[in-house]
Amino acid sequence: MTKILALLSTAVFCAGLAQASSITLESVNGINDGNYYTGFETLQSGSTTFPALCVDFNNFIDIGQTWDADILPLPTGPSPVDKDWRMEVWLYSQLLGQSDPQTVIDIQYAAWGVFSANAPSDPGSQTWLTAASQAAASPMNVTGFEMIQPSGSSGQVFLAESQTPEPPTLALIGIGLLLCGIGRLRKGCRPYLRRAECTG
Repeated sequence: MTKILALLSTAVFCAGLAQASSITLESVNGINDGNYYTGFETLQSGSTTFPALCVDFNNFIDIGQTWDADILPLPTGPSPVDKDWRMEVWLYSQLLGQSDPQTVIDIQYAAWGVFSANAPSDPGSQTWLTAASQAAASPMNVTGFEMIQPSGSSGQVFLAESQTPEPPTLALIGIGLLLCGIGRLRKGCRPYLRRAECTG
């Protein structure tokens, strides 16, 4: 019993580090610059739908398209790519609650421009990119976000708020299960009792 609980808690913990998932583009928000939809898009993974920001200008998907993806925690180190992800998180936070179409377009262009040099650009998006770069130069907590990265040849890269508990939360759940199992064994059957006399 204890071995099963230990394996279960390890599996639950490791599952939080990286997940493979089937992702479907459910809908777009409707703000179109004349060529592209901009702003948050709605993705579906299993029975969960959630908003996500496309950060990949070089690949295209259609509404209703499904692709295989890895859902990964964002990197938190000092490398330039880690800073790029902090820029994306900052842009995501600035997009929340925005209703002005031009502002949404500018922030989307900036989000595409972080990783794609050929993304559309205008003076507004350059202002957002500069502000994002300045914000990302300082330490920033990105643990509440994850990247959704295609694991095959199709799909796009997205940034979304975490849809699964963080690994430390999963570790606590695993430890709790393990302690419950140990407690159950301590209160449960004693070797000298018959099966019918077991408590619990």
